[in-house]
Amino acid sequence: DGAAEPAAQIRHVFAVNTGGVVNVVAPAVECMLPRGAGRIAMLGSLAGLRGLPSCPSYSASKAAVHVWGQALRGWLAPKGISVTVICPGYVKSPMSDRVVGTKPFMIPADKAARMMLDGIAKGRATVVFPRLLALGIRLLAFLPEPLALFSLRFFRLTVRPGGF
Repeated sequence: DGAAEPAAQIRHVFAVNTGGVVNVVAPAVECMLPRGAGRIAMLGSLAGLRGLPSCPSYSASKAAVHVWGQALRGWLAPKGISVTVICPGYVKSPMSDRVVGTKPFMIPADKAARMMLDGIAKGRATVVFPRLLALGIRLLAFLPEPLALFSLRFFRLTVRPGGF
């Protein structure tokens, strides 16, 4: 609709999406380091792989999770701790039901859960799905910015207020 995200909303999105991950992962790392073993999974989003104009703070907060997870993986791997960053696209859930707009390649929650668990068990650095949507987002990096932004116009979304 062209309205700017209010600063309070931006702070809230970062507090939940990034701060929440920090609040869980940092203490877990402290417990795992003395043992020299552990497995951490962090929830990012495909939106964190490319800033989406319709949800800038969400994209940025999930990008922070993704990059922090990559850095932690490199730091913690020699210490016996694996880190997997999960970057899902649209997963059918009460939360996604509140999203109004195009939701390409949405997958059922049970399928998403199996993909996440499989990737974590295999120690993958990242688990991204659906693959076709992830490929499309990654290909945007090779387009001139005006063309990438034009392409993203077809994926505008808004979120209806309400609980989860």
